Amino acid sequence: MAHPPPAPTGPADPQSAGRRPLVGIGLVLLAATLWGTLGTVYTLTIATYHLTPLTVVFYRALFATLAIGAWILVRRPALLRVRRADWGLLGGYGLLGVTIFYVAYIYAIVLVGVTTAVVLLYTAPAIVALLAWRFLGESLTRVKIAALGLTFAGVVLVAGAYNPGQLQGNALGLGCGLLSAATYALYSIFGKLAHRRRVPLATLLFYTLGLGCLGLLAIILGQAPATLLAPGGQGAAWGVLVLLGTAQTLAPVAAYTISLRHLDAGVASICATLEPVVAGLLAFLILHEPLGAPEVAGAALILLAVALLQSGARRRPPPP
Repeated sequence: MAHPPPAPTGPADPQSAGRRPLVGIGLVLLAATLWGTLGTVYTLTIATYHLTPLTVVFYRALFATLAIGAWILVRRPALLRVRRADWGLLGGYGLLGVTIFYVAYIYAIVLVGVTTAVVLLYTAPAIVALLAWRFLGESLTRVKIAALGLTFAGVVLVAGAYNPGQLQGNALGLGCGLLSAATYALYSIFGKLAHRRRVPLATLLFYTLGLGCLGLLAIILGQAPATLLAPGGQGAAWGVLVLLGTAQTLAPVAAYTISLRHLDAGVASICATLEPVVAGLLAFLILHEPLGAPEVAGAALILLAVALLQSGARRRPPPP
């Protein structure tokens, strides 16, 4: 999942009368569905075309970078300009939000399955609340503390931490899942900082994806350079990799961003929690992943925590 930076919050849009909530909800649900298919597509791509996880995420980032770069060149070349002071932000964003996040997430999917990986990823909002309290000066309210408690309980159930034997067997995969959540949380923090600096979304996407792609390339060249050529003459494999970079990376970002013209950011975020539902159903129906009662209960607790955090954000008065 390469979710967009957090939407700006503030006073209501003076042209809110022109909003179309049903259109906004439809766009968010489309974005969440596309993100929700990612884990299953990852799994099938690796198995069908005999590609390594690193190869898959590298080409995903590469084709996404090429696509957004082509759009910028055709529509607004000025978006390629970046202030010198913003390079550190973009570099950190690309390294953490793309390189490390993509690697951690796909290995979590490979090691513990789509359902567990995507549920662990949804602990990110709770991590964001902690990081925003520590580094951005946001308050740690009772609602946020309650959400953190629910998230912890959900992780215990999803990870099977109540059964030491199961936890030990999945330690690496669970670690990758929690690392993906932590790096995605930093992704959100970087997004807030980028918004404060007024970095356009297209510019942010191009440079973070591009720099993250270079980080992935460095890892592959250091480990197994030959895997870059693994797709070879498999036209279908190249087609799937292009779709990963466009339909499942840029298209949901575009749909989600446009939806914010018609919906409040908190409503959009809650609608986007359809993603783990789609991911779990596809994993169950297509990949035949088991779905037990503890995992379902844990996922419900984590989604409840997300809803609590978003409801708290909606109740917060707008800044002057």
